[in-house]
Amino acid sequence: MRRFSIRVRSVGAVALASLLLLITFGCSRRSGEDLAFLGDSITDQARAEIIDRFHVPADRLKAAGGKTVQDMAIPTTELVAAKPGRVVINLGTNDVLGLLPVDSTAAQLEGMASRFPEARCVFLVTINERMISPQGGDPHGLAVALNDRIRSFANGHRNWRIIDWAGTVNQYDAAGDPNGPVTNDTVHPTAVGRTMLLDDYERAINSC
Repeated sequence: MRRFSIRVRSVGAVALASLLLLITFGCSRRSGEDLAFLGDSITDQARAEIIDRFHVPADRLKAAGGKTVQDMAIPTTELVAAKPGRVVINLGTNDVLGLLPVDSTAAQLEGMASRFPEARCVFLVTINERMISPQGGDPHGLAVALNDRIRSFANGHRNWRIIDWAGTVNQYDAAGDPNGPVTNDTVHPTAVGRTMLLDDYERAINSC
């Protein structure tokens, strides 16, 4: 009887330790401590809302206006050193607005995502296909082509996932913008648009 009692207590201790580990892991995921964001002005303008909603440490959100994918190489290196478990990359908008070649932009995005091999999930955000570039040209065609490339290389990696902002915008516009415009200038989300974008983020993040 004494031996049985000791065994029961041992099993109970192991179960309790496992439960505490799961609770700690779950709290860490919900707290946002393992999250990181890379972006341009779209992310920067939503900085306060992202930090508030996802509880992301301020130094894990790297974003600034006007930045191309290549411009964010150094901030990427800083985030790689932090070893985040989940990474959201929303870049490529300024490359398209600047009419830069899709092949180079796609290669830079794929290389950036590849720098987080230990992350559980790397989320790649498709870009709005309804933008107008001050330089003219065909930003729509470039955006569609870039998004196709993003979806293609994301499908080749087990831990890479798509956040389809382009699809969200297209569906919302097709519905007649029921809650008002999604962007101020075809690029930067309005308050309505930011809520929609962060909702897309949250659904994806919670799935990882």
